[in-house]
Amino acid sequence: MDMHALLFALLLWGAVHFVGDFGLQSAWMAMKKCPKHYDPAVDCAGPWEVLLYHCVTYTAAFVVTAKLSGTDANLWAFPAIFLAHFLVDALKARDILVKTIWLDQTLHLLTLVPLILLGWL
Repeated sequence: MDMHALLFALLLWGAVHFVGDFGLQSAWMAMKKCPKHYDPAVDCAGPWEVLLYHCVTYTAAFVVTAKLSGTDANLWAFPAIFLAHFLVDALKARDILVKTIWLDQTLHLLTLVPLILLGWL
C-alpha cells in the first residue's frame, strides 16, 4: 500500500469511526451503557444490552461504508471492529483502565490501524 492510499484509508476509516461513535450513538446509548446510570425500575434495557446496541450500530457504519465505497474488506474486519469497540467501551463505562475520552478515542483509532495495514479495510 503506497503512502497516499494508506493516508486515504486512515482518514476514511477514522471518519467512519467518529460518525459511528458520535453521530450514530444516541444520548440514551451514551448514558445507559454505563451501569451507574442504570435504574432497573425504569430502564427497559440493561447496560450490557445498550452497549451491544451501540456496538452493532457502530460496526454497521463500517459495513455500510465498505459496501458503498466498493472496498474489498475482509469479513473478519467487522467482528474485530465490533469486539474491540465493545471491550474499550465496556472498560470506559465502568471506569476500568479507560478513564478519559482521549484514551477511549485513541484506543478505538489504534484498533483500526492494524486492520488497515493488513489490508482488511
